[in-house]
Amino acid sequence: MSFSFSPGMGPRGAIHRLGSAEQEGRFFNRRVVAEMLRFLRPYCRRMAAAVLLMVLVTGLTLLTPYLIKVAIDEYITPGRTQGLAAISLWTAGAFLALYAATSGQQFLLSWVGQRVLADLREHLFRHLQRLSIGYHDRHIVGVTVSRVINDVAVINDLLTQGLVSLAGDLLILAGIIVVMLQMSPRLALLTFIVLPLMALLTAWFSRR
Repeated sequence: MSFSFSPGMGPRGAIHRLGSAEQEGRFFNRRVVAEMLRFLRPYCRRMAAAVLLMVLVTGLTLLTPYLIKVAIDEYITPGRTQGLAAISLWTAGAFLALYAATSGQQFLLSWVGQRVLADLREHLFRHLQRLSIGYHDRHIVGVTVSRVINDVAVINDLLTQGLVSLAGDLLILAGIIVVMLQMSPRLALLTFIVLPLMALLTAWFSRR
C-alpha cells in the first residue's frame, strides 16, 4: 500500500485556498444583500417604526442646538430674564424627547436584530444539516462555525443597525448643512473648503 501527498494538501493548503477564495470575492453584492433583506420582512412594521423614530431623532438633534443658540443670543447675552425660563423648559423638553426617541429606536432595532439573528442562524443550521458528510470533510470546520456565528452577526448588524444608522447620519448631516447655509452662507462655504481634502484622505485611507 502506498500513499501520495500533493503540495496543496493539509491545513496550510486549505487555509491558502480559503484566503484565495476570499480575495476573489466581491466586497459588495447587491443580489446577496437583496436576498438578506427578506429576513426583515416579518418585522417590517417595527422597522418602519424605527425609521420614523430615526426621523424624529434627526429633527430633535437639530432642534436642541438651535434652542440653546436662542437662549444664549436672545436672553443670556442681553441679560433678559423674562422668557428665559420658557426657552429653558423647551430645551429641557427637547432633550427629554430626544432621549425617549433614541431609546425607543435602539430598543426596536435591538429587538428586530435579535430576531433576525436567530432566523439567520436557524436557516444556516438547517442548511448545514442537509449537506453531505463529504462537504464537512472537505471544508475546515472552524471556517463553517465562523460563518454561522461571526459572519451572521455582522450581516445582522448591517441589516438592522447599519442601514438605519447610516440613513440617520446622512439626514443629520444634510440638516446641519442646510442650517449652516441659512445662518451664514459665507461662513458655511468657508467651512466646506476642507470637505474635498477629507474625501481624498478618506479614499486614500480606505484603499490602504
